[in-house]
Amino acid sequence: MLDKDNGLYQQWEVIYVDEMPKELKKGDTNTMFGLDIERPFFVVSTLEQERYVDLIGNNMVLKTPNSFPSQQWFFD
Repeated sequence: MLDKDNGLYQQWEVIYVDEMPKELKKGDTNTMFGLDIERPFFVVSTLEQERYVDLIGNNMVLKTPNSFPSQQWFFD
């Protein structure tokens, strides 16, 4: 799709039904992203303090590790 300034903003890929990959289920690994489906993980900064990505309201922030579920993520 092109916008009024002729910039490319969206691209689409056609996948035929008979070529669709099988549906992944919990525990399977998505090879495209290298993540396990619905397996909890933490996103940890490689900076000196090793802070965790946390979700506070609508904001993602770096915070010290705690036991709050807002620091736990999973790939759907």
